Amino acid sequence: MATVYAATDQTLGRQVAIKVLSPGLMGVPSNYTRFEHEARVARHLQHPNTIQIFDFGALENGLPYIVMEYLRGAPLDELIQAEGALHPDRVLGIARQVLASLQNAHENRVLHRDLKPRNVMVGEFGGQSDFAKVLDFGLSKVLDFEGNGQTLQTRS
Repeated sequence: MATVYAATDQTLGRQVAIKVLSPGLMGVPSNYTRFEHEARVARHLQHPNTIQIFDFGALENGLPYIVMEYLRGAPLDELIQAEGALHPDRVLGIARQVLASLQNAHENRVLHRDLKPRNVMVGEFGGQSDFAKVLDFGLSKVLDFEGNGQTLQTRS
């Protein structure tokens, strides 16, 4: 759905990741809406195990982009493919971090709805190995105070 580039924020001098919607998907308005939804939802979630969003906008050609923190590591599915079955203690540590991110999202009335190993980045962060970050809130659902869905975008 998108391409992610490594870049440097010239103003703050930090490395960032820029996610740009694939040009072929711009013809369907719901793709732009879903991409913007991902940026707006994740931007409001503040948790160490949730990806940080810094900016959202559109390039000169109209393609939307999201600027987010740059993560060093690999998606959990690639880690499992490369290393095979992970030790239970390691799995427990990663799972606890993912659940902490989801708990924070739920406390903010956000349901991720696309949690899978591909959407969990595992790497070193702040000197801690196997640090997990939950990514991709594009299919998330925001609940109002009564638990009713304000947005309903269920098609992947």
